[in-house]
Order: sequence, then C-alpha cells, then structure tokens
Amino acid sequence: KPLTVNIDGVDLPARPNYVYHTNSVDGKVLASFSDGTPAIVSHPFGRGRIIISLFSPEAQVAYLKGAFDRADAPAYYKVYALIMKAAGVKPNFYTDNPYVVVKEHKIDAKRSIVSVMNYSDSAEEYTVGATVGYQVKKVLYGELDGKLNKNDAVIYEVEKY
Repeated sequence: KPLTVNIDGVDLPARPNYVYHTNSVDGKVLASFSDGTPAIVSHPFGRGRIIISLFSPEAQVAYLKGAFDRADAPAYYKVYALIMKAAGVKPNFYTDNPYVVVKEHKIDAKRSIVSVMNYSDSAEEYTVGATVGYQVKKVLYGELDGKLNKNDAVIYEVEKY
C-alpha cells in the first residue's frame, strides 16, 4: 500500500517493495513510514554507525513521471541530507538548491577543483556555501555569477586556507 516518509516536515511518497515490521529497534529511528514502522534507522557499530534506509528513493523516482523536472516533485534529496547529517558528513562545499549539485575534486591537501552543476531543464540561481576557508584561484569553465543555465555548470579551482 502507498505510504509516506516524513523528513523535516515534508511527506515523501513511498511504495517500498517490503515493509519490515520489528518488535523493537535497538538504534535510533531517523524517519518512519506513515504506518509507524521504521524507514531509516541509525545504529552505533564499532567506532562508526550503520545507517539503513528501508526504502529506496531511487526506486521511488524511477517510476515517477517528471521526478526530476517538475516543480512539485517530491523532495527525495532530503533522504540523503538526513543520512549525511546522521553520519556526521559535512562536505566542504554545498548548495541548498536541490537542482544544483556541488562536487569537490581534490588535487592535493590545499587545492581542489569545484564543479557546480545545474541538473534542471530551467535556469537556476545558487549560492555555494563552504565549511572551509578558500580562495578562488581561477575559473576553468563558466562564470561565477550565481546563475546557471539549464543543464550547465561552472568549474573552478580553489585553494583552501
């Protein structure tokens, strides 16, 4: 039956192939299905954590027409944001626009290539945030103006300090 998963106050449609009913969960439930069963669970393991998603966001969007180009498409990116937060992963560079993705490609300990890509079929505005101090050394492709045309990118080299 159709369910939802609530993450940060947003209900995401979920049609998992299987729903796991448990008597108890020996870990922290990060998100639940609308029927109360766990959807995403975190559990300490050794010096780290195991985080299990009991549904696949990829499977949800695979059958959702317009999943990547509709303004009202479910915000499945929130699943990954929740998992990264629970795992304590903080990327050096990020953006809050779900259609614009920032990737860092390290050259060495101080230098990186940063690519900012617009996966939308419309122009998008963006702001790159950073958890490290850095200085742009040179732009390799595009312009650093906070706007990207559809399916376009900007690529630049940075030096961290």
